[in-house]
Amino acid sequence: MSDVGTKEVAIGILLIGLVAMAGWVGFLYVNPVTKTKTEEEEETIYITTTTKVIEETGLPDDWGLAELDASFSVFNETGGEITVKMSDILNGISLYYNQEADPLGRKTLEHKYEYMELRTVDDPLSGRTFTGVNILDVLEFAGTFFAWNISCKTNNEDLYPNTYFNVSTGDIVNLDSKNGGYIPTIIAIAADGLWLPDLGYGNFSIIQGQSSQSIYDLKEIRTLSEWQVDIIVNGDPRYQVNRTNISDPHYPDGWHWEYHKNFTGPDNAYMGGRMTYNRTFWGVNMSYIINQTNAKDLNYTMSAVSVDGWASDTYNNTDINSGLVYPVNYGYVNYTDNPPTGVPLPKTDLLITLVYMEQRFYEYGLFPSDPIWDKGYYDGYYGGPFHLVIPGMTKNKHAGCVKSIIITTYAGPIP
Repeated sequence: MSDVGTKEVAIGILLIGLVAMAGWVGFLYVNPVTKTKTEEEEETIYITTTTKVIEETGLPDDWGLAELDASFSVFNETGGEITVKMSDILNGISLYYNQEADPLGRKTLEHKYEYMELRTVDDPLSGRTFTGVNILDVLEFAGTFFAWNISCKTNNEDLYPNTYFNVSTGDIVNLDSKNGGYIPTIIAIAADGLWLPDLGYGNFSIIQGQSSQSIYDLKEIRTLSEWQVDIIVNGDPRYQVNRTNISDPHYPDGWHWEYHKNFTGPDNAYMGGRMTYNRTFWGVNMSYIINQTNAKDLNYTMSAVSVDGWASDTYNNTDINSGLVYPVNYGYVNYTDNPPTGVPLPKTDLLITLVYMEQRFYEYGLFPSDPIWDKGYYDGYYGGPFHLVIPGMTKNKHAGCVKSIIITTYAGPIP
């Protein structure tokens, strides 16, 4: 069997760990698995008392007046129903702002699926300013990591102007990104400093900035379709990667890779800092994915396209099947243009991989690491649900929120 074939069988769909860095931005924003709560923990409300949360975010002063048992339903990718209570949201807000486990304000992996950041949105439909949490945080809290099209429905069709608000998580991600102008979509719990029931909007509402499609008195969020990655060869869809076939359990697992970096250089504000990146990624080799299409055995180029239209660098079939050529095609750290200096990332035989889950170990330096957490966690909507990891390349060359893989084949050599 050829070396490529051997590697593909040995690695196939795999766990890989590798360095992912480009200065301090090497930290990926990810979300881990929530531990099972005890009955006692379920009843605990971590009400924050910080003035900042009350004054800067538009929440009422007295959280005890909120209807803690009020709830709405989230229907996940399989149709399963998850109940989200007001107490869950207030817990998430408290955890986010208190950061009680860490005096430096870092999130801990133990609670990553529970953290909920407060956001404030002006609602064109009512003219009010609503306060709530990012809808993507709530989807992840509800274990719904791969939703694409979702439908939000009101409890009272006769009272409010909108019955449904249908939107894709891709649009939500784009609107709330820098290019979209930071336009959030929130599950609101208050408006103008009052709890929503006091204003006649139910306990929860869906508000999207600059949109008049607001859903007051939210009843449910239902997943209509899943986020999938289209594999497009010469303009034609040939294969799809989804939450099921990217997590096939019948392949060997195995690899993680650790790397230490010392910052140097006159223009580096963090000179002398030390960071370690040590992660394990779960995913599928791009070689395996492309071999499911008619591009197999041909010369081709490939790039990953994120949901906002950003495209990764282009890689060829040799890169895909054998890995990047060391050191000429590797990413460099501590790089300067004049004079040209730098250090390539360590040589590896890991392959370019589409991933959906990861686990961190011992990351520290400028931003000291979260405590070690012994589980993998879904990338979710903050860089996922699927992202392209390129061993040997710095993190800024990786592609997050991947929606399609574009492949062009050649009958002869690649021009």
